[in-house]
Amino acid sequence: MAIATGSRHSLALRADGSLWVWGEGFAIAPQVLAQEVVDMAAGDTVTLALRADGTLWQWDGGRGPRRLGLGRR
Repeated sequence: MAIATGSRHSLALRADGSLWVWGEGFAIAPQVLAQEVVDMAAGDTVTLALRADGTLWQWDGGRGPRRLGLGRR
């Protein structure tokens, strides 16, 4: 469905909601990072994933995941 590239890693979001990652800080071969993902982004060393339940998750340089708190409006 979608791809994103950081400077050192790449992401692929499949139609089934699985998020695949490979590159520095992760595996050389693609591996599943998360499920039920609806959107994602890759930065220099950061990966973000928005899950179907509305939660936002972050991986820094392959470490994580860490759930980010989003304030309510």
